[in-house]
Amino acid sequence: MSKEKPEYEGPVEFWVALDTRVIVAARAQPDVGYWSAYIGAVRGNNHDLEYRDVIDHGSKISYRLAKVLFPILDEQFTWRD
Repeated sequence: MSKEKPEYEGPVEFWVALDTRVIVAARAQPDVGYWSAYIGAVRGNNHDLEYRDVIDHGSKISYRLAKVLFPILDEQFTWRD
């Protein structure tokens, strides 16, 4: 049995709260096969909405930390330096 990558439409996004006001968020672009992750401060009111701002304006984290927090993305996509 072969392992096939799942088919995605559009970006794949996940987030992890390290604290009420600190989020690490990741985005994979299936069309190009890359992913990256970012850390940022948020208000802590609604992480489901706030994580996108972290992706757009946060600081990129190291691959070493990102692969621990988002192993599913690391298995399916290539890290973007």
